[in-house]
Amino acid sequence: MLRVVVSALIMFSASRGLATAFLSARRLGHVVFKAQCRRPKLAHKTQSVQLSRFARKDPDDPGPFDEESLKFDFGWSPENEGLDESVGESDEFEDDMGRRIREAKNLEMGIDDEDDREWEPKPARNYALTIPEGTCAGCGIILQSARLGEPGYLPAEKLEPSTPQGEDEDASESPSLICQRCHRLRNYGVQSLKDPELRPGLSHFEELKPEAFEDLLAVVSKKRCVVVTLIDIFDFHGSLLPGLKQIVGGNPLLVAVNKVDLLPGDMSVDRVKHWVLGECRDFAALDRVRLGDVHLVSARTGLGVGGLLDKARALAKQRGCDIYVVGAANVGKSSLLNRLADLDGGQAAGTKRSKKGKVQGKAPKKRGITTSSLPGTTLSFLRMEVGENVALVDTPGLILPHQLTAALNPEELRAVIPNKKVEPTTLRLAEGKVALLGGLASVELAEGRPFFFTFFHAPDVTLHATKAEGLEDFLRAHTGSLLKPPFEAARLEAIGELVEHLIPVDGAGWKEASCDIVLSGLGWFSITGAGPCTVRVRAPRGTMVVQRDPLMPFEAKATMGKATGGRIVKKPRKKKTGDRR
Repeated sequence: MLRVVVSALIMFSASRGLATAFLSARRLGHVVFKAQCRRPKLAHKTQSVQLSRFARKDPDDPGPFDEESLKFDFGWSPENEGLDESVGESDEFEDDMGRRIREAKNLEMGIDDEDDREWEPKPARNYALTIPEGTCAGCGIILQSARLGEPGYLPAEKLEPSTPQGEDEDASESPSLICQRCHRLRNYGVQSLKDPELRPGLSHFEELKPEAFEDLLAVVSKKRCVVVTLIDIFDFHGSLLPGLKQIVGGNPLLVAVNKVDLLPGDMSVDRVKHWVLGECRDFAALDRVRLGDVHLVSARTGLGVGGLLDKARALAKQRGCDIYVVGAANVGKSSLLNRLADLDGGQAAGTKRSKKGKVQGKAPKKRGITTSSLPGTTLSFLRMEVGENVALVDTPGLILPHQLTAALNPEELRAVIPNKKVEPTTLRLAEGKVALLGGLASVELAEGRPFFFTFFHAPDVTLHATKAEGLEDFLRAHTGSLLKPPFEAARLEAIGELVEHLIPVDGAGWKEASCDIVLSGLGWFSITGAGPCTVRVRAPRGTMVVQRDPLMPFEAKATMGKATGGRIVKKPRKKKTGDRR
Protein backbone atom coordinates (compact mmCIF):
# COMPACT_ATOMS: atom_id res chain seq x y z
CA MET A 1 0.00 0.00 0.00
CA LEU A 2 2.82 2.40 0.90
CA ARG A 3 4.50 1.66 -2.45
CA VAL A 4 1.26 2.55 -4.31
CA VAL A 5 0.88 5.85 -2.43
CA VAL A 6 4.53 6.85 -3.14
CA SER A 7 4.13 5.98 -6.85
CA ALA A 8 0.95 8.04 -7.04
CA LEU A 9 2.67 11.06 -5.42
CA ILE A 10 5.61 10.81 -7.87
CA MET A 11 3.29 10.66 -10.87
CA PHE A 12 1.24 13.62 -9.57
CA SER A 13 4.39 15.71 -9.04
CA ALA A 14 5.69 14.87 -12.50
CA SER A 15 2.38 15.73 -14.15
CA ARG A 16 2.26 19.05 -12.22
CA GLY A 17 5.79 19.88 -13.32
CA LEU A 18 4.93 19.11 -16.92
CA ALA A 19 1.84 21.31 -16.67
CA THR A 20 3.89 24.15 -15.21
CA ALA A 21 6.49 23.80 -17.94
CA PHE A 22 3.72 23.67 -20.57
CA LEU A 23 2.11 26.84 -19.20
CA SER A 24 5.47 28.63 -19.10
CA ALA A 25 6.25 27.65 -22.69
CA ARG A 26 2.77 28.68 -23.76
CA ARG A 27 3.14 32.08 -22.13
CA LEU A 28 6.58 32.61 -23.67
CA GLY A 29 5.22 31.67 -27.09
CA HIS A 30 2.35 34.11 -26.57
CA VAL A 31 4.86 36.84 -25.75
CA VAL A 32 6.84 36.08 -28.92
CA PHE A 33 3.62 36.23 -30.96
CA LYS A 34 2.56 39.56 -29.38
CA ALA A 35 6.01 41.09 -29.90
CA GLN A 36 6.01 40.10 -33.57
CA CYS A 37 2.44 41.30 -34.22
CA ARG A 38 2.48 44.57 -32.30
CA ARG A 39 5.98 45.69 -33.15
CA PRO A 40 6.73 44.63 -36.70
CA LYS A 41 9.06 47.60 -37.31
CA LEU A 42 11.17 47.24 -34.17
CA ALA A 43 14.84 46.38 -34.50
CA HIS A 44 16.01 42.84 -33.62
CA LYS A 45 17.67 44.32 -30.57
CA THR A 46 14.41 45.54 -29.07
CA GLN A 47 12.54 42.30 -29.81
CA SER A 48 15.29 40.18 -28.25
CA VAL A 49 15.60 42.18 -25.05
CA GLN A 50 11.82 42.32 -24.84
CA LEU A 51 11.70 38.50 -24.88
CA SER A 52 14.31 38.21 -22.16
CA ARG A 53 12.44 40.72 -20.00
CA PHE A 54 9.19 38.75 -20.22
CA ALA A 55 11.06 35.49 -19.53
CA ARG A 56 12.44 36.93 -16.30
CA LYS A 57 9.04 38.22 -15.21
CA ASP A 58 7.13 34.98 -15.78
CA PRO A 59 5.53 34.18 -12.37
CA ASP A 60 5.42 30.49 -13.19
CA ASP A 61 9.07 30.24 -14.23
CA PRO A 62 10.53 27.64 -11.82
CA GLY A 63 14.11 28.89 -12.12
CA PRO A 64 16.25 31.85 -13.04
CA PHE A 65 16.44 33.16 -16.58
CA ASP A 66 18.35 30.74 -18.80
CA GLU A 67 20.26 32.67 -21.43
CA GLU A 68 21.53 29.47 -23.04
CA SER A 69 17.99 28.36 -23.89
CA LEU A 70 17.40 31.59 -25.78
CA LYS A 71 20.67 31.10 -27.67
CA PHE A 72 19.47 27.66 -28.72
CA ASP A 73 15.85 28.55 -29.49
CA PHE A 74 16.20 32.04 -30.97
CA GLY A 75 19.84 32.25 -32.03
CA TRP A 76 20.45 35.38 -29.94
CA SER A 77 22.99 36.41 -27.35
CA PRO A 78 24.42 39.73 -26.18
CA GLU A 79 27.82 38.74 -27.54
CA ASN A 80 26.81 37.99 -31.14
CA GLU A 81 24.67 41.12 -31.39
CA GLY A 82 27.10 43.43 -29.62
CA LEU A 83 24.33 44.61 -27.31
CA ASP A 84 24.40 45.84 -23.76
CA GLU A 85 22.38 43.54 -21.53
CA SER A 86 21.59 46.47 -19.25
CA VAL A 87 19.28 48.17 -21.77
CA GLY A 88 16.52 49.59 -19.60
CA GLU A 89 12.85 48.85 -20.02
CA SER A 90 11.96 52.53 -19.88
CA ASP A 91 14.33 53.38 -22.76
CA GLU A 92 12.82 50.77 -25.07
CA PHE A 93 9.29 51.72 -24.10
CA GLU A 94 9.98 55.40 -24.65
CA ASP A 95 11.57 54.81 -28.06
CA ASP A 96 8.72 52.64 -29.27
CA MET A 97 6.10 54.96 -27.79
CA GLY A 98 7.66 57.93 -29.59
CA ARG A 99 7.45 56.06 -32.88
CA ARG A 100 3.84 55.08 -32.31
CA ILE A 101 2.83 58.61 -31.29
CA ARG A 102 4.50 60.02 -34.41
CA GLU A 103 2.74 57.48 -36.63
CA ALA A 104 -0.61 58.30 -34.98
CA LYS A 105 -0.10 62.03 -35.55
CA ASN A 106 0.88 61.43 -39.17
CA LEU A 107 -2.21 59.28 -39.70
CA GLU A 108 -4.39 61.97 -38.15
CA MET A 109 -2.88 64.67 -40.39
CA GLY A 110 -3.16 62.51 -43.48
CA ILE A 111 0.58 61.93 -43.93
CA ASP A 112 1.46 58.60 -45.53
CA ASP A 113 4.45 56.55 -44.40
CA GLU A 114 6.35 57.33 -47.59
CA ASP A 115 5.84 61.09 -46.98
CA ASP A 116 7.01 60.86 -43.37
CA ARG A 117 10.68 61.42 -44.22
CA GLU A 118 9.91 64.59 -46.19
CA TRP A 119 7.55 66.01 -43.55
CA GLU A 120 9.65 65.51 -40.43
CA PRO A 121 11.96 68.32 -39.28
CA LYS A 122 15.58 67.60 -40.14
CA PRO A 123 18.50 68.64 -37.97
CA ALA A 124 20.24 71.80 -39.14
CA ARG A 125 23.49 71.22 -41.00
CA ASN A 126 26.63 73.27 -40.93
CA TYR A 127 25.60 75.58 -43.78
CA ALA A 128 27.25 78.98 -43.91
CA LEU A 129 26.28 82.43 -45.12
CA THR A 130 28.70 83.90 -47.62
CA ILE A 131 28.97 87.61 -46.81
CA PRO A 132 30.89 89.78 -49.32
CA GLU A 133 33.24 92.25 -47.70
CA GLY A 134 31.63 95.61 -47.00
CA THR A 135 28.05 94.34 -46.93
CA CYS A 136 25.61 93.88 -44.04
CA ALA A 137 25.34 90.25 -42.86
CA GLY A 138 21.73 90.86 -41.80
CA CYS A 139 20.09 92.45 -44.84
CA GLY A 140 22.74 92.39 -47.58
CA ILE A 141 22.98 96.15 -48.18
CA ILE A 142 26.37 97.88 -48.75
CA LEU A 143 27.69 99.37 -45.51
CA GLN A 144 28.53 103.07 -45.27
CA SER A 145 29.52 105.46 -42.48
CA ALA A 146 29.08 108.84 -44.18
CA ARG A 147 25.30 109.37 -44.01
CA LEU A 148 23.65 108.88 -40.62
CA GLY A 149 20.04 107.72 -40.80
CA GLU A 150 20.35 106.30 -44.31
CA PRO A 151 20.29 102.62 -45.34
CA GLY A 152 23.51 100.72 -44.61
CA TYR A 153 24.81 103.17 -42.00
CA LEU A 154 27.39 101.92 -39.51
CA PRO A 155 29.63 104.18 -37.36
CA ALA A 156 33.12 104.58 -38.81
CA GLU A 157 34.81 103.02 -35.77
CA LYS A 158 32.81 99.83 -36.33
CA LEU A 159 34.13 99.55 -39.87
CA GLU A 160 37.75 99.60 -38.70
CA PRO A 161 39.37 96.14 -39.12
CA SER A 162 40.88 96.36 -35.61
CA THR A 163 37.49 96.79 -34.01
CA PRO A 164 35.95 93.59 -32.56
CA GLN A 165 33.17 92.72 -34.96
CA GLY A 166 29.66 91.64 -34.17
CA GLU A 167 26.38 93.23 -33.43
CA ASP A 168 26.51 93.31 -29.61
CA GLU A 169 28.91 92.79 -26.75
CA ASP A 170 28.02 89.19 -25.99
CA ALA A 171 28.08 88.01 -29.62
CA SER A 172 31.80 88.24 -30.25
CA GLU A 173 31.83 84.75 -31.72
CA SER A 174 30.15 86.10 -34.87
CA PRO A 175 32.65 87.91 -37.13
CA SER A 176 30.08 89.56 -39.41
CA LEU A 177 29.11 93.24 -39.45
CA ILE A 178 25.53 94.46 -39.57
CA CYS A 179 24.10 97.90 -40.26
CA GLN A 180 22.52 100.10 -37.61
CA ARG A 181 19.02 99.29 -38.90
CA CYS A 182 19.56 95.53 -38.48
CA HIS A 183 21.13 96.13 -35.05
CA ARG A 184 17.98 97.93 -33.88
CA LEU A 185 15.62 95.32 -35.33
CA ARG A 186 17.53 92.47 -33.69
CA ASN A 187 18.04 94.01 -30.28
CA TYR A 188 15.06 96.30 -29.79
CA GLY A 189 12.40 95.06 -32.22
CA VAL A 190 10.42 96.81 -34.94
CA GLN A 191 9.08 99.41 -32.51
CA SER A 192 12.60 100.90 -32.32
CA LEU A 193 12.51 101.70 -36.03
CA LYS A 194 10.40 104.84 -35.69
CA ASP A 195 11.79 106.57 -38.77
CA PRO A 196 9.55 105.64 -41.75
CA GLU A 197 12.46 106.52 -44.03
CA LEU A 198 14.03 103.17 -43.14
CA ARG A 199 10.90 101.20 -44.01
CA PRO A 200 10.58 99.92 -47.60
CA GLY A 201 7.49 101.21 -49.31
CA LEU A 202 7.39 104.39 -47.20
CA SER A 203 10.93 105.64 -47.76
CA HIS A 204 12.14 108.05 -50.46
CA PHE A 205 15.57 106.35 -50.58
CA GLU A 206 16.06 104.58 -53.89
CA GLU A 207 17.35 101.38 -52.23
CA LEU A 208 14.11 101.01 -50.24
CA LYS A 209 11.59 101.67 -52.99
CA PRO A 210 9.50 98.71 -54.21
CA GLU A 211 10.77 99.33 -57.74
CA ALA A 212 14.34 98.67 -56.59
CA PHE A 213 13.33 95.22 -55.29
CA GLU A 214 11.54 94.45 -58.56
CA ASP A 215 14.66 95.37 -60.52
CA LEU A 216 16.73 93.01 -58.36
CA LEU A 217 14.36 90.10 -59.02
CA ALA A 218 14.24 90.80 -62.76
CA VAL A 219 17.66 89.16 -63.18
CA VAL A 220 16.39 85.78 -61.89
CA SER A 221 14.68 84.91 -65.18
CA LYS A 222 17.98 85.53 -67.01
CA LYS A 223 19.95 83.20 -64.75
CA ARG A 224 20.18 79.42 -65.01
CA CYS A 225 18.77 78.45 -61.60
CA VAL A 226 16.10 76.64 -59.63
CA VAL A 227 13.40 78.95 -58.24
CA VAL A 228 11.60 78.31 -54.95
CA THR A 229 8.65 80.61 -54.37
CA LEU A 230 7.54 80.89 -50.75
CA ILE A 231 3.86 81.64 -50.10
CA ASP A 232 2.11 82.37 -46.81
CA ILE A 233 -0.78 79.92 -46.27
CA PHE A 234 -2.64 82.59 -44.28
CA ASP A 235 -2.41 85.06 -47.16
CA PHE A 236 -2.06 82.72 -50.10
CA HIS A 237 -3.47 84.94 -52.83
CA GLY A 238 -2.08 88.10 -51.30
CA SER A 239 1.47 86.72 -51.07
CA LEU A 240 1.48 84.90 -54.43
CA LEU A 241 3.58 87.20 -56.63
CA PRO A 242 1.50 88.62 -59.52
CA GLY A 243 4.42 88.46 -61.98
CA LEU A 244 5.82 85.14 -60.76
CA LYS A 245 5.64 83.52 -64.19
CA GLN A 246 7.83 86.26 -65.65
CA ILE A 247 10.26 86.17 -62.70
CA VAL A 248 10.78 82.40 -63.08
CA GLY A 249 11.20 82.42 -66.85
CA GLY A 250 12.14 78.97 -68.14
CA ASN A 251 13.66 77.78 -64.85
CA PRO A 252 12.19 74.93 -62.75
CA LEU A 253 9.79 76.14 -60.04
CA LEU A 254 9.04 74.65 -56.62
CA VAL A 255 6.12 76.02 -54.59
CA ALA A 256 6.72 76.12 -50.83
CA VAL A 257 3.74 77.03 -48.65
CA ASN A 258 4.88 78.36 -45.28
CA LYS A 259 3.27 78.43 -41.81
CA VAL A 260 1.28 75.21 -42.25
CA ASP A 261 2.07 74.36 -38.62
CA LEU A 262 -0.38 77.13 -37.63
CA LEU A 263 -3.34 75.46 -39.35
CA PRO A 264 -5.69 73.27 -37.28
CA GLY A 265 -3.94 70.00 -36.39
CA ASP A 266 -6.52 67.75 -38.07
CA MET A 267 -6.01 69.18 -41.54
CA SER A 268 -5.52 66.78 -44.44
CA VAL A 269 -2.07 67.36 -45.95
CA ASP A 270 -3.03 65.66 -49.20
CA ARG A 271 -6.13 67.83 -49.65
CA VAL A 272 -4.20 71.03 -48.87
CA LYS A 273 -1.55 70.11 -51.46
CA HIS A 274 -4.19 69.54 -54.13
CA TRP A 275 -5.85 72.83 -53.17
CA VAL A 276 -2.53 74.68 -53.52
CA LEU A 277 -1.91 73.11 -56.93
CA GLY A 278 -5.37 74.14 -58.16
CA GLU A 279 -4.99 77.74 -56.97
CA CYS A 280 -1.51 78.04 -58.54
CA ARG A 281 -2.91 76.98 -61.90
CA ASP A 282 -6.17 78.93 -61.78
CA PHE A 283 -5.04 82.13 -60.04
CA ALA A 284 -1.44 82.49 -61.27
CA ALA A 285 -1.55 80.42 -64.51
CA LEU A 286 1.39 78.26 -63.32
CA ASP A 287 0.55 75.38 -65.63
CA ARG A 288 4.00 73.73 -65.34
CA VAL A 289 3.64 73.13 -61.59
CA ARG A 290 2.90 69.50 -60.63
CA LEU A 291 1.77 68.02 -57.33
CA GLY A 292 5.32 66.84 -56.57
CA ASP A 293 6.49 70.46 -56.83
CA VAL A 294 4.24 71.56 -53.94
CA HIS A 295 5.81 71.46 -50.48
CA LEU A 296 4.09 72.33 -47.20
CA VAL A 297 6.67 73.75 -44.81
CA SER A 298 7.18 75.64 -41.58
CA ALA A 299 10.22 77.88 -41.35
CA ARG A 300 9.51 78.21 -37.63
CA THR A 301 9.55 74.50 -36.72
CA GLY A 302 11.35 72.97 -39.72
CA LEU A 303 8.39 70.84 -40.90
CA GLY A 304 8.89 69.84 -44.52
CA VAL A 305 12.02 71.99 -44.93
CA GLY A 306 14.33 68.98 -45.34
CA GLY A 307 12.29 67.50 -48.18
CA LEU A 308 12.07 70.88 -49.93
CA LEU A 309 15.83 71.39 -49.76
CA ASP A 310 16.56 67.85 -50.97
CA LYS A 311 14.31 68.34 -54.02
CA ALA A 312 15.69 71.80 -54.83
CA ARG A 313 19.31 70.75 -54.39
CA ALA A 314 18.87 67.66 -56.57
CA LEU A 315 17.46 69.82 -59.37
CA ALA A 316 20.22 72.41 -58.93
CA LYS A 317 22.95 69.76 -58.96
CA GLN A 318 21.49 68.23 -62.11
CA ARG A 319 21.43 71.64 -63.84
CA GLY A 320 24.72 72.86 -62.35
CA CYS A 321 23.19 76.01 -60.84
CA ASP A 322 22.03 77.73 -57.63
CA ILE A 323 18.64 78.01 -55.89
CA TYR A 324 16.84 81.37 -55.64
CA VAL A 325 14.12 81.85 -53.01
CA VAL A 326 11.57 84.50 -54.05
CA GLY A 327 8.32 85.76 -52.58
CA ALA A 328 6.39 88.67 -51.15
CA ALA A 329 7.55 90.57 -48.09
CA ASN A 330 6.96 88.85 -44.74
CA VAL A 331 6.36 85.32 -46.06
CA GLY A 332 9.38 83.92 -44.16
CA LYS A 333 12.17 83.54 -46.74
CA SER A 334 14.93 84.69 -44.38
CA SER A 335 13.49 82.58 -41.55
CA LEU A 336 13.65 79.57 -43.87
CA LEU A 337 17.37 80.08 -44.49
CA ASN A 338 18.02 80.67 -40.80
CA ARG A 339 16.22 77.42 -40.01
CA LEU A 340 18.44 75.53 -42.44
CA ALA A 341 21.61 76.84 -40.82
CA ASP A 342 20.30 76.82 -37.23
CA LEU A 343 20.78 80.57 -37.00
CA ASP A 344 18.68 83.23 -35.29
CA GLY A 345 18.04 86.54 -37.02
CA GLY A 346 15.55 88.09 -34.62
CA GLN A 347 15.16 88.35 -30.88
CA ALA A 348 16.03 85.13 -29.06
CA ALA A 349 12.99 82.96 -28.48
CA GLY A 350 12.02 82.73 -24.84
CA THR A 351 14.15 85.68 -23.73
CA LYS A 352 13.01 88.78 -21.87
CA ARG A 353 14.39 92.26 -22.04
CA SER A 354 14.86 94.89 -19.38
CA LYS A 355 13.46 98.42 -19.70
CA LYS A 356 16.74 99.46 -21.30
CA GLY A 357 16.40 96.68 -23.88
CA LYS A 358 19.19 94.43 -22.60
CA VAL A 359 18.73 90.69 -23.07
CA GLN A 360 17.78 88.79 -19.93
CA GLY A 361 18.20 85.05 -20.14
CA LYS A 362 19.68 82.84 -22.80
CA ALA A 363 20.74 84.54 -26.02
CA PRO A 364 21.01 82.78 -29.40
CA LYS A 365 24.25 80.98 -30.21
CA LYS A 366 24.71 82.50 -33.66
CA ARG A 367 23.20 85.27 -35.73
CA GLY A 368 21.89 84.83 -39.24
CA ILE A 369 19.78 86.91 -41.61
CA THR A 370 17.80 89.63 -39.85
CA THR A 371 14.11 88.79 -39.54
CA SER A 372 11.21 90.91 -38.31
CA SER A 373 7.52 91.57 -38.92
CA LEU A 374 8.55 94.66 -40.89
CA PRO A 375 7.91 94.21 -44.64
CA GLY A 376 11.14 94.47 -46.62
CA THR A 377 13.67 93.58 -43.91
CA THR A 378 16.04 91.97 -46.46
CA LEU A 379 17.40 94.59 -48.90
CA SER A 380 19.66 92.61 -51.24
CA PHE A 381 20.74 89.08 -52.20
CA LEU A 382 22.17 86.91 -49.39
CA ARG A 383 23.96 83.69 -50.31
CA MET A 384 24.17 80.47 -48.27
CA GLU A 385 26.25 77.46 -49.29
CA VAL A 386 24.20 74.26 -48.84
CA GLY A 387 26.71 71.65 -50.04
CA GLU A 388 27.44 69.84 -53.29
CA ASN A 389 28.55 73.13 -54.93
CA VAL A 390 25.02 74.54 -54.59
CA ALA A 391 24.07 77.85 -52.98
CA LEU A 392 20.69 79.03 -51.68
CA VAL A 393 20.10 82.72 -52.41
CA ASP A 394 17.71 84.79 -50.28
CA THR A 395 16.10 87.68 -52.20
CA PRO A 396 14.30 90.83 -51.03
CA GLY A 397 10.57 90.37 -50.53
CA LEU A 398 8.40 92.37 -52.90
CA ILE A 399 6.16 95.01 -51.29
CA LEU A 400 2.64 94.31 -52.57
CA PRO A 401 0.28 97.29 -52.12
CA HIS A 402 -2.84 95.09 -52.09
CA GLN A 403 -1.79 93.59 -48.73
CA LEU A 404 -3.30 95.25 -45.68
CA THR A 405 0.03 94.92 -43.87
CA ALA A 406 1.49 97.64 -46.12
CA ALA A 407 -0.65 100.22 -44.25
CA LEU A 408 -0.03 99.03 -40.67
CA ASN A 409 2.45 100.22 -38.06
CA PRO A 410 4.83 97.79 -36.26
CA GLU A 411 2.47 97.12 -33.33
CA GLU A 412 -0.43 96.37 -35.65
CA LEU A 413 1.78 94.17 -37.82
CA ARG A 414 2.65 91.97 -34.85
CA ALA A 415 -1.05 91.58 -34.08
CA VAL A 416 -2.27 90.55 -37.55
CA ILE A 417 0.59 88.15 -38.41
CA PRO A 418 -0.15 84.81 -36.67
CA ASN A 419 2.72 83.27 -34.70
CA LYS A 420 0.86 80.40 -33.03
CA LYS A 421 -1.74 77.84 -34.04
CA VAL A 422 -4.92 79.48 -35.32
CA GLU A 423 -8.21 78.27 -33.88
CA PRO A 424 -11.07 79.15 -36.28
CA THR A 425 -14.33 80.53 -34.90
CA THR A 426 -17.76 80.12 -36.52
CA LEU A 427 -20.59 82.64 -36.10
CA ARG A 428 -24.16 82.44 -37.34
CA LEU A 429 -24.97 85.71 -39.10
CA ALA A 430 -28.43 86.79 -40.20
CA GLU A 431 -29.49 89.94 -42.01
CA GLY A 432 -28.72 93.01 -39.94
CA LYS A 433 -25.79 91.38 -38.11
CA VAL A 434 -22.12 92.10 -38.71
CA ALA A 435 -18.82 90.54 -37.58
CA LEU A 436 -15.87 92.87 -36.97
CA LEU A 437 -12.21 91.91 -37.29
CA GLY A 438 -10.79 94.49 -34.91
CA GLY A 439 -11.31 97.91 -36.44
CA LEU A 440 -9.83 96.79 -39.76
CA ALA A 441 -12.70 95.02 -41.54
CA SER A 442 -16.36 94.08 -41.25
CA VAL A 443 -18.34 91.13 -42.64
CA GLU A 444 -22.12 91.35 -43.01
CA LEU A 445 -24.85 89.16 -44.47
CA ALA A 446 -26.48 91.74 -46.73
CA GLU A 447 -29.18 89.48 -48.15
CA GLY A 448 -30.35 85.89 -47.74
CA ARG A 449 -31.12 83.32 -45.10
CA PRO A 450 -28.74 82.96 -42.09
CA PHE A 451 -25.36 81.41 -42.89
CA PHE A 452 -22.37 80.16 -40.90
CA PHE A 453 -19.21 82.29 -41.22
CA THR A 454 -15.96 80.60 -40.09
CA PHE A 455 -13.12 83.07 -39.45
CA PHE A 456 -9.39 82.26 -39.74
CA HIS A 457 -7.25 85.06 -38.34
CA ALA A 458 -4.41 85.78 -35.91
CA PRO A 459 -5.32 85.24 -32.23
CA ASP A 460 -4.51 88.88 -31.39
CA VAL A 461 -7.20 90.18 -33.78
CA THR A 462 -10.49 90.74 -31.95
CA LEU A 463 -13.56 89.07 -33.47
CA HIS A 464 -16.76 90.82 -32.40
CA ALA A 465 -20.40 90.44 -33.51
CA THR A 466 -22.84 93.34 -33.33
CA LYS A 467 -25.68 95.08 -35.22
CA ALA A 468 -24.98 96.52 -38.63
CA GLU A 469 -26.93 99.66 -37.81
CA GLY A 470 -24.69 102.48 -36.57
CA LEU A 471 -21.51 100.59 -37.50
CA GLU A 472 -19.33 103.66 -38.14
CA ASP A 473 -20.16 105.19 -34.75
CA PHE A 474 -19.46 101.84 -33.08
CA LEU A 475 -16.03 101.63 -34.74
CA ARG A 476 -15.06 105.14 -33.66
CA ALA A 477 -16.21 104.51 -30.10
CA HIS A 478 -14.60 101.10 -29.50
CA THR A 479 -11.49 100.86 -31.69
CA GLY A 480 -8.47 100.51 -29.40
CA SER A 481 -10.50 99.09 -26.51
CA LEU A 482 -13.09 96.49 -27.51
CA LEU A 483 -11.77 96.26 -31.07
CA LYS A 484 -8.05 95.62 -31.71
CA PRO A 485 -6.08 96.35 -33.83
CA PRO A 486 -5.70 99.29 -34.37
CA PHE A 487 -4.78 100.10 -30.79
CA GLU A 488 -5.76 103.77 -31.10
CA ALA A 489 -8.91 105.19 -32.66
CA ALA A 490 -6.82 107.89 -34.34
CA ARG A 491 -5.21 105.22 -36.51
CA LEU A 492 -8.49 104.59 -38.38
CA GLU A 493 -8.01 107.74 -40.43
CA ALA A 494 -4.36 106.90 -41.18
CA ILE A 495 -5.23 103.38 -42.36
CA GLY A 496 -7.96 104.72 -44.60
CA GLU A 497 -11.69 104.47 -45.06
CA LEU A 498 -13.38 101.08 -45.33
CA VAL A 499 -14.48 100.33 -48.89
CA GLU A 500 -17.53 98.14 -49.51
CA HIS A 501 -17.44 94.92 -51.58
CA LEU A 502 -20.67 93.02 -52.41
CA ILE A 503 -20.03 89.31 -53.10
CA PRO A 504 -22.75 86.85 -54.28
CA VAL A 505 -22.48 83.36 -52.79
CA ASP A 506 -24.29 80.11 -53.65
CA GLY A 507 -24.42 77.84 -50.61
CA ALA A 508 -23.37 74.20 -51.02
CA GLY A 509 -25.34 72.89 -48.01
CA TRP A 510 -24.65 72.65 -44.29
CA LYS A 511 -21.97 69.96 -44.41
CA GLU A 512 -19.23 71.95 -46.10
CA ALA A 513 -18.36 75.52 -47.01
CA SER A 514 -19.08 76.74 -50.52
CA CYS A 515 -16.25 79.29 -50.69
CA ASP A 516 -13.65 81.37 -48.87
CA ILE A 517 -13.41 85.15 -48.96
CA VAL A 518 -9.87 86.45 -48.44
CA LEU A 519 -8.89 89.76 -46.84
CA SER A 520 -5.27 90.01 -47.93
CA GLY A 521 -2.97 90.46 -44.94
CA LEU A 522 -5.72 89.84 -42.37
CA GLY A 523 -6.94 86.28 -42.99
CA TRP A 524 -10.05 84.75 -44.53
CA PHE A 525 -13.49 83.39 -43.70
CA SER A 526 -15.48 80.51 -45.17
CA ILE A 527 -19.24 80.49 -45.76
CA THR A 528 -21.44 77.48 -45.02
CA GLY A 529 -25.17 77.28 -45.70
CA ALA A 530 -27.90 76.49 -48.23
CA GLY A 531 -29.23 78.71 -50.99
CA PRO A 532 -28.04 82.04 -52.38
CA CYS A 533 -26.91 85.02 -50.34
CA THR A 534 -25.00 88.29 -50.69
CA VAL A 535 -22.10 89.13 -48.40
CA ARG A 536 -21.00 92.72 -47.75
CA VAL A 537 -17.30 93.08 -46.87
CA ARG A 538 -15.71 96.37 -45.82
CA ALA A 539 -11.91 96.66 -45.83
CA PRO A 540 -9.38 99.52 -46.11
CA ARG A 541 -9.03 100.97 -49.60
CA GLY A 542 -6.57 99.03 -51.72
CA THR A 543 -6.85 95.77 -49.74
CA MET A 544 -7.35 92.72 -51.94
CA VAL A 545 -10.71 91.01 -51.35
CA VAL A 546 -11.03 87.80 -53.37
CA GLN A 547 -13.37 84.81 -53.48
CA ARG A 548 -11.89 81.31 -53.86
CA ASP A 549 -12.53 77.60 -53.31
CA PRO A 550 -12.53 76.73 -49.59
CA LEU A 551 -9.19 75.67 -48.07
CA MET A 552 -10.74 74.05 -44.98
CA PRO A 553 -14.43 73.46 -45.79
CA PHE A 554 -15.42 71.25 -42.85
CA GLU A 555 -14.73 73.50 -39.85
CA ALA A 556 -18.15 75.11 -39.24
CA LYS A 557 -19.71 72.44 -37.01
CA ALA A 558 -16.65 71.90 -34.84
CA THR A 559 -15.90 75.60 -34.23
CA MET A 560 -19.28 77.16 -33.39
CA GLY A 561 -19.14 80.25 -31.21
CA LYS A 562 -21.77 82.40 -29.57
CA ALA A 563 -21.61 86.15 -29.04
CA THR A 564 -22.27 86.98 -25.37
CA GLY A 565 -21.85 90.66 -24.63
CA GLY A 566 -18.37 91.79 -25.55
CA ARG A 567 -16.86 88.36 -26.20
CA ILE A 568 -17.43 85.16 -28.16
CA VAL A 569 -17.71 81.84 -26.32
CA LYS A 570 -16.80 78.69 -28.24
CA LYS A 571 -17.95 75.16 -27.58
CA PRO A 572 -15.25 72.53 -26.98
CA ARG A 573 -13.90 71.37 -30.32
CA LYS A 574 -15.03 67.87 -31.31
CA LYS A 575 -12.47 65.96 -33.32
CA LYS A 576 -13.98 64.13 -36.26
CA THR A 577 -11.09 63.50 -38.56
CA GLY A 578 -13.29 61.62 -40.97
CA ASP A 579 -15.03 64.89 -41.90
CA ARG A 580 -11.78 66.70 -42.69
CA ARG A 581 -10.53 65.42 -45.98
